[in-house]
Amino acid sequence: MNSFLDSLFSNPMTYLGVVFAFVAALAFLVFLRGFLSGLPAMFTLVSHDEHQKHHRVRVTWGVISLIALFIIWQLVRGVAGFFAT
Repeated sequence: MNSFLDSLFSNPMTYLGVVFAFVAALAFLVFLRGFLSGLPAMFTLVSHDEHQKHHRVRVTWGVISLIALFIIWQLVRGVAGFFAT
């Protein structure tokens, strides 16, 4: 446990990067869930347009989450770079 705390405090960006990567993977899965489940209806045109609303919402949430995570990660990197120099 002591070595984990030492590595955490000596290089916290590694662990922050792992957390951001995990959350980004979840956001990408939300995007894929909406995109891949709504994709067949775009080609076959057998479903009503109102039935596709929940797929578009998932795609939108996935993309917005990925963009927000990227912006937050860049802010964290900038702040860490400011204090590291």
